[in-house]
Formats: sequence, C-alpha cells, structure tokens
Amino acid sequence: MKQSAYISIQEKRLQPWKGEEEVRFAWNKALEDATGLHLFAERDHNDASYNHVIIEYKAPGYFKGKKGSSAFLNATKERLLPYIVKKAAETKIPESDFIGIAIDGEHICFAQVIDGDINTQHLMPFSPESVEMVVDALRSDTRKGLTTENLLADFGHGSANARAFMQQLSDGLSQQLTISGNNKLKMLFAEWRTLYGQVADLSILRQKPSPKN
Repeated sequence: MKQSAYISIQEKRLQPWKGEEEVRFAWNKALEDATGLHLFAERDHNDASYNHVIIEYKAPGYFKGKKGSSAFLNATKERLLPYIVKKAAETKIPESDFIGIAIDGEHICFAQVIDGDINTQHLMPFSPESVEMVVDALRSDTRKGLTTENLLADFGHGSANARAFMQQLSDGLSQQLTISGNNKLKMLFAEWRTLYGQVADLSILRQKPSPKN
C-alpha cells in the first residue's frame, strides 16, 4: 500500500501537475487510500491534518530545493508553526508531540516545534522512501486529542460508529417486536408511538393556515 501511494502521486506528478491545489489533492487522496484514514483537509488554515500530523502543501518546486527559500519559510514558520502552537494550546498536548510536514511535490521536509521554535530536518527529494515516511507518520499517530472535532468525527451522527450503533439498536428493536407475546419493550414502544403520533399531529395542525373569517 505504501508503494501504491508513491505510484499514485508519481502519475499525477508526471502529467505534470500544476499549482498547489493539484499537489494537495493528489497527496491527500494517495495518503487516504494507503492508510484508510480520513484526513481533515483545509481546516483552520492548514492543508491537511490527522491527529498530531499537520501537512502544509505548496505548488510544485516552490521550495527550489532550499530551506532558505521564501516559500519554504512561509510553509514552516508562517503556516506550520502558528497552527501547531494553536492546536497544542487547544488540545493541551505538548507542541513537540506534533509532526509538521512541508511538501512542494518535489521535496518533503519534516518539522517539530520545540520551545516555541520550529526545527526542520533535511529536505528529502520525492521518492518511494520519503512518501513511505509520510505514510508511516500518519499510521503511527494513534493518540487522539479530546476535542469536539475528534468526538464528532468518531461519534457524531454522520460517523461510521454512530451508524453502526443505531443499526444495532434498530435490529434489536425489530427482533424484540417480532417475538410473540407481550414484553416490556413492546409496551414502551407502543407508548412512544402513541406520544410521537400526537406530537406529529400537533405539528401538522400548527403548519396549517388559519381559516379566514
């Protein structure tokens, strides 16, 4: 699966791709396919994130292969640094626990915030090995912060967990209702249906226009 991520990105890269948006789309799709994870794309001024991994994309070749380039400094000091500091304050998780990744399609760089300053590693050329490192970073990041965003993602009404739970409740209710004879669940369901019917009837009546005199 790691190799497939590289192949998928490389196909887009050789077309060639144009602009930051195409880099971001190709990378995010390949990473999601390789990891089975759902990345949070373009939220709170970051291009992609998952738990403690924050990714900042730039247009192809914008770093010019140099850590001193204005585009690289923008990606790390002006984008990754403030976002990680903000996220650490919100989640009460140390800044150093976050992994920042800057990508311009041609190079990849890992970064870490220590004592309020962002420390960057070497620029790595795009290769199967560097793509594998990004995939591994996402897969190994299993500890989630206790945030509203994470809770909604895992247990909100649109999450897979919530759908599976509601389906189990529905299946259990259906099974109990088909059992012959009376039971407590049937009685409670009958009461709920009666009350719900009354409320629904009232709602319909309120929506009807008043008769004209």
